This record gives sequence, structure tokens and C-alpha cells, in this order.
Amino acid sequence: KSYAKANMDTELNILIADIKEKSSLVENGETRLLKILKDVADIQIDKTLSLAYMERLLDLRPDDYASRFDLAYGHSNEGRRKLSLFHYLKIPYQNRSAITWNNLGVSYAGLDVDGKAVDAYRKSEEMDETLAMDNLARKLLDAGFFQEAQKQCDKAKKHEIIIKT
Repeated sequence: KSYAKANMDTELNILIADIKEKSSLVENGETRLLKILKDVADIQIDKTLSLAYMERLLDLRPDDYASRFDLAYGHSNEGRRKLSLFHYLKIPYQNRSAITWNNLGVSYAGLDVDGKAVDAYRKSEEMDETLAMDNLARKLLDAGFFQEAQKQCDKAKKHEIIIKT
């Protein structure tokens, strides 16, 4: 990481080549290598490469739902709506947090699947996620349901933490 932060590309490439060569000799070597490469990509602000390393890490550990959430979120931030939705949906129903349900709704909405977006926002809302309440209120407002949107806003205001958007 230090070489990457210091923009010492030659030294970094030599070190990475050495680690690649030795990664097959240690337990979980590929996983360790990929994490290092992802960290370097993050330092170098190469989001595409970082996401690619995350994809491979999930190939190795498909049940790492926290990493899958991060990958889905990363794809969403890069405008890759279908990939984002794909990864959010790979998180098992029982493992989805309130924010996962909200982000699932955002992914559906980005693909104009409004019914599914609303369903996901409602599931998140049931878990007291105020961001989902806001997103649902916006959907209602956009559709012309002003009173229902106001009720959503009032409901969100009753919670301690309110996301200002």
C-alpha cells in the first residue's frame, strides 16, 4: 500500500509480481493477493479494477454477503444498474438488512421496475429505515399521490435519525 500511496509504480509492480509468484504456495494465497490488489486499485482510484477484484473475491467466497453488498453498492455508484441489482438479489432474503432492501429498491427504480422498487422500499420501511421512507415518499410524490407522500414524510419524522436529502 505504501508504494501505491507514494506513486512508486516500479517498486509496486515488482512487489506484486513477487506476491503473485508466491500466492500459490500459501493458504488462501489468491484471496490474500486479490485483497492487496483491490486495496491498491482503491488507492489509485481505479474503481473498475477494484470492482473486478471484488467480483473474483466473491467467486471464491460467494457467501460473504457484506462484500456482496459492497460490490452491489459499488456497481450502483458506477451506474451499472443491472449488475447492482444482480448482486443485491444474490443476498439471501433472510440476510437482507433494511439498507439492503432500500438499495434493492433504488436498483429496481433505476431500471424502471417501479412495483418491485416500492415493494423493496416497503420492506425496508418495515425495518424502520428512514431513507426508504424518503424514497417511497418521492415515488408517491412523482406519481401524484401528494397526501400519501406527506404521510410517509410524517412517519419518517417520527424517527430519531432522519436522512436529509
